[in-house]
Amino acid sequence: FFFQAEDGIRDVERSRGLGDVYKRQTIMVTLATGIEGPIKLVFPRVTDPKNSMLGLGDILVPGLLLTICLRMDLIFFVKKAMSARKETVKQSFPETSSDFPKPYFKTCFIGYIVGLVVTILVGVIFNAAQPALLYLVPTTVIPAVSYTHLR
Repeated sequence: FFFQAEDGIRDVERSRGLGDVYKRQTIMVTLATGIEGPIKLVFPRVTDPKNSMLGLGDILVPGLLLTICLRMDLIFFVKKAMSARKETVKQSFPETSSDFPKPYFKTCFIGYIVGLVVTILVGVIFNAAQPALLYLVPTTVIPAVSYTHLR
C-alpha cells in the first residue's frame, strides 16, 4: 500500500504500477510530454499520429557505460603493450583510435542496440510508454560483465 494524492485528497490504496497515476496518465509520460526542451528525442510514427520519444537519460546513461568500456579497452591495450615491450605509457599509446582492439566496447554497443530494439518492440506491442532504461541497462551491463567473466 502506498499513499497517493489525487485531487488533493490523501488516501491509502494499492499502487497501480510504475509511477503514481494522476488523472489516468503516468507521471513519466506527463513529464516527458509536458517539457519542451533538449531533453528528449521525438520520432514520428508511420501508423499513429502520436510521436515516440526517447529521453536524454536513455542515451546518456548507457553512453557513459560505453565510454567506460572504451577506456577499459585502451587501458588493457596499453598495459599489455607495456609489459610485452617494456615501454613507457607514452611509447605504448596507440597512434589513432582504430589502432587497438575494442572487445568491451563492441560487446556493450551490441547490447545497447539490442536494448533499443527490445524497447521499441515492447512499445509497439503494448502500445504504451515504456521506461527505456528498464531494457537498456540489463542489455548493456550483462554483456560487459559476462565478457569480463569469460576473459
